[in-house]
Amino acid sequence: MKRTLSILFFALCLMSVLLSALAYSYDDPALASYEVTAPSRQRLVYMYAKPSSSGNPVSTYYNGTVLKMIDLNANKTYSFVIGPDGKEGYVRREWLTQILDYSYDDETLEEYRVIADRKSVYMFPVASDSGEPNASYARDTVLKMIDYDADSTYCFVIGPDGKCGYIRKVYLMKVYDYEDEQYAAYRVTSTYSTGYLYMYPDPSSDHNPLATYYNDTVLKVIDYESDETYCLAVGPDGTAGYVRKSQLTAETDSGSLGPVFEVFSTRSYVYMYAKPNSGSTNLGRYNNGEQIEIIDWGADKNYAFVRGVKDNKYGYIQKKSLHPSSVNPVKGYMKIESPYNTFVYLYEKASNGSKNLGRYSNGEQVGILDWNASADYALVYTADEKIGYIQKTCLVSLFS
Repeated sequence: MKRTLSILFFALCLMSVLLSALAYSYDDPALASYEVTAPSRQRLVYMYAKPSSSGNPVSTYYNGTVLKMIDLNANKTYSFVIGPDGKEGYVRREWLTQILDYSYDDETLEEYRVIADRKSVYMFPVASDSGEPNASYARDTVLKMIDYDADSTYCFVIGPDGKCGYIRKVYLMKVYDYEDEQYAAYRVTSTYSTGYLYMYPDPSSDHNPLATYYNDTVLKVIDYESDETYCLAVGPDGTAGYVRKSQLTAETDSGSLGPVFEVFSTRSYVYMYAKPNSGSTNLGRYNNGEQIEIIDWGADKNYAFVRGVKDNKYGYIQKKSLHPSSVNPVKGYMKIESPYNTFVYLYEKASNGSKNLGRYSNGEQVGILDWNASADYALVYTADEKIGYIQKTCLVSLFS
């Protein structure tokens, strides 16, 4: 009998040792920390002895309480954790947010700016808009990127308040350094009568603009090739987004894009205006004989969009005060040979829907000012000293 009791006592002691070896310590540094982030209407979570809400709770923890993770995927819905009171059990996984050792002040993390049309965006504990958000951030707030590829739709970030979570990628735009020398400089040369361009969060005009830049502003282009119509650029204010390529002129191209004309006015000078009308801002005065580069002759009925060669300013000058330069801007001569009729029309703009400036017969010669004025039209200079656009298909070599 005594022998049996001794064996039983030894077995109980051994079991006690084994159980104590299986117990977890809240202070174990190997256990990851998770914060309780239950919905605001609930503000707490229950811990159960089994991965189910049936039965009485083992313990209760309010939002902000830090639990230590033993088994994240103990069940489809529940995680197995230990609380600061030393109790172990199961808590709903969706109401726990891992506390990660990231710092908003970490200089190795790239900066991203909130660019959503809405006033603020939400950060969620999981890669989904469902559930209670961790935080919200106003437009223009700068977040730090931890994992851009965390999900196909969401990225994992840390906010200036130190909170980590998931935000939709479309709500963010990377912050670029305007002074980075690898980016090419382009000047805003919008031919719109407004004299400015909009910057958008994506390569389209479907969303509210991020910024507005007026003619003569220098942008730095980050990516010119990815889209046919728009390029990714950053402005001098640090805002990055997409702008129309047609409203930019590369700084290195100035002086070589278009033909050079001269001021030829009856009053010996002309003014350059910010818009195609004399009531807009006066950008400068140019005397007869001074050279003007033609950017878009058809920008307006009465005004051409130009660049002043002496001061590199962009604006509008009356066409009647400009004349082909004495340095001869004509790149060569071609003759009219229409495959459709015995004549062609000269248009004010690179479109047959614009004003008809005159009719010219097959065989007449024209000077080519800019063959690449558009995909289908060339800018030409006629024998009667008119300047306009003729379809390229109606122009052939003099020796044809």
